Amino acid sequence: YLLKGDSLYYNRNERYGKAFSNVILIDTIENMTVSGGLAEYFETEEKIIIKKNPLLEVLFEEDTLFMHAYQFVSQQKLGTKKMLAYNKVKFFKKDFQGKCDSLSYNFTDSIVEMFTSPVLWSSEFQITADSLKFLVHKGKISHMFLKPNPMIISQEDSLDYNQIKGKNITAFFINNKIKHMDVKGNGQSIFIVTDEETNDKIGLNYTECSDLTLYFKENNLKDVTYKTQPNSETKPYQDIEEVNRYLKGFNWRGYEQPKNKAEIFIF
Repeated sequence: YLLKGDSLYYNRNERYGKAFSNVILIDTIENMTVSGGLAEYFETEEKIIIKKNPLLEVLFEEDTLFMHAYQFVSQQKLGTKKMLAYNKVKFFKKDFQGKCDSLSYNFTDSIVEMFTSPVLWSSEFQITADSLKFLVHKGKISHMFLKPNPMIISQEDSLDYNQIKGKNITAFFINNKIKHMDVKGNGQSIFIVTDEETNDKIGLNYTECSDLTLYFKENNLKDVTYKTQPNSETKPYQDIEEVNRYLKGFNWRGYEQPKNKAEIFIF
């Protein structure tokens, strides 16, 4: 670590230090910097807290992740290395964005956990659950674990949405794009059926199945495999009632998605 600031204070007896104004914490191992207005250093706990409009930047091979929160806590102890962010966390990377109340990034095992109304946007998909955990390697998501109350939504247009929910969902990614998804327990889905030639909407398909696997290509659903006998119904589009357009718990949060770095400061 390298900690800089316009002014520095350190108490050797208390093993406590402070940095004031234009503070920046540099971690050359993780290609990470955290800037802010105030930093506190607790040597005994091997902990650094950065406050006052802080900004975290993680440099990956092809892109940079920008994250804002009320404060960041960097902790390195007993062979583990973590960055904690709370409250009102929001982050932006070109190919995925997210928002939650608090977040933990464990550099030791590359696990990111999002807590309290977490939402992640990856390409066309909005991903939510009570607890959201994903594995990151070199800036790319490899696996995502959603439970409980997970739901994945993609917007067809201003009126219709494709939706998937279940008891537990595990999503598998390649280059930050969903390749396939396993839904375990109480699986439900709603998909808008379109004409392959005209792309006009011709129906809405609702399916229930305890376990299912969905396969994607270029973030478009290509195939669904049902593990048990599914209960499926497709209604003509003109016969769809408003109440049947959405799964229980549906909550479209697209207006919260940061479109650029500047919007992570707007919660």
